[in-house]
Amino acid sequence: MIDHLMDLADRSREQNRYLFSEFLSLPEQSDFLKMIGPHSAIPYEMWGGIEGCERKVVRFGSPEELGYEEDYPIVCLEIAPRMQKFADHLEHRDVLGALMNQGIRREVLGDIFFEENVAYLFCLSSIAEYLQDTLKQIRHTAIQVRVCENVPDLSGGKPKEKETTVASERIDVMIAECYNLSRSVCSELFHQGRVFLNGRQTEQTSAQLKAEDLVTVRGFGRFRYKENLGMTKKGKIRVVIELWGN
Repeated sequence: MIDHLMDLADRSREQNRYLFSEFLSLPEQSDFLKMIGPHSAIPYEMWGGIEGCERKVVRFGSPEELGYEEDYPIVCLEIAPRMQKFADHLEHRDVLGALMNQGIRREVLGDIFFEENVAYLFCLSSIAEYLQDTLKQIRHTAIQVRVCENVPDLSGGKPKEKETTVASERIDVMIAECYNLSRSVCSELFHQGRVFLNGRQTEQTSAQLKAEDLVTVRGFGRFRYKENLGMTKKGKIRVVIELWGN
């Protein structure tokens, strides 16, 4: 995967045009970021379709170098029951399972969001028409698939701001506070590779967070450390955190 991404980067520079990867999972994004390092000269951006997507496409090239802009080859498909009254209650695994059963590769599919039993699937534009033509049923529910021109707000709304006190700015302390977890459970999350700091997978439970750091904990959600408000009389730190998905 890394070799393929580096090949895309080289060809983008040589051919003086944008090139795009398929969708990368969080661990794959982390591997890519670790590979190129924090001071890489490779022009790239990552996008999943809307803010907050976990799976993302890498675009190699930049408007500054190429002199033009090009959209990501990402389409949002609305997958809706033909008759909601008689529809099953659909979940993420139902939609993904139906797609996998058709032989669709996970790499061409992005995130799946739900709103009132309607699924919104981000996928590569190259597969969108095929899915519209072939995906007709999920579980026992007849569905219709169409390109969603105006994507609704699927981010879950604005993040919830939380002001609290913590013993330190360590990442494991912050995770434990955000999700009401014990330190031992937090340690296991790191061991399982489920913690990402600014897009990079980390196993450093003692990493110190700084303002605007974004932490993703797979299975729980994500939060941004906004501000250190100073010490309390009891020696704890007053902090402001923004939380999504919990």
